Amino acid sequence: MTVDVVTFVMRSLDVYLLIFSRIIGIMTTVPVFSRNNIPAPLKVGLSMIISYIILPFIIQKTNLQVGTAEFLFLCMKEVLLGFFIGLCAQMVFNVFVGAGSNADIQIGLSMANVIDPSTGANNTLTGLLFNTFAYLLLFAADAHHLIIRAIVNSFNMVPVGQSQIYSQNLLPYIAKLVSYFMVASLLIVMPIIITLFLGNILLAFMAKVMPQMNVFIVGMPFKILVGFSIIYFTMPFIKTLIFGVFEQMIEFVYMFLRIV
Repeated sequence: MTVDVVTFVMRSLDVYLLIFSRIIGIMTTVPVFSRNNIPAPLKVGLSMIISYIILPFIIQKTNLQVGTAEFLFLCMKEVLLGFFIGLCAQMVFNVFVGAGSNADIQIGLSMANVIDPSTGANNTLTGLLFNTFAYLLLFAADAHHLIIRAIVNSFNMVPVGQSQIYSQNLLPYIAKLVSYFMVASLLIVMPIIITLFLGNILLAFMAKVMPQMNVFIVGMPFKILVGFSIIYFTMPFIKTLIFGVFEQMIEFVYMFLRIV
């Protein structure tokens, strides 16, 4: 009886460590939880709690009979899998940063970079604005629950110890992910691009009509005023696109899980 209990505890510990390895890998890259302003002990503690909650549902489907070296290899593979799961979601979420960069190129603020304290990376002003607005909508719509649900569902779609990081469908998946990033980031700021293009035509016409007017002095504040006015008036449209990006983010995570 004692031997059976010890065996069950050790088997549970092995499965728990594999679950924890995948979740801690996800926490390092997934949106919301990977931010620098979230303390590392909180990330580890949350990973431990989620691992403990889903352990009873996973252990019944798992039969591990491996040595120490192979077990360590499985842990590393689970961390790597979790890292790529979070990276897929983060890549889609970075659509807002890309959209802001495209907008600032048109407005003329592409050189005005700021340090994003949550990531430690350089970001444009409009990119930081879009990113912050997206995070607010994510929590307002409880979309972070979808992220946690996707983390839990990953163990049903890819059982612990059975992942294959490389797949023949991986390159088409990456191409689809990158193409979505480029198209979505342009679609969000398309009203700004079109309006400022027409504004540049207007400035060129005014420069011809009034040669004494300094277009460079007038053009910069004009484009900033028009650009942020368009952002303000198209905010309901942008909000709808942001919700669509949230749905695509979860869909790309599940798509990745289906090919690994």
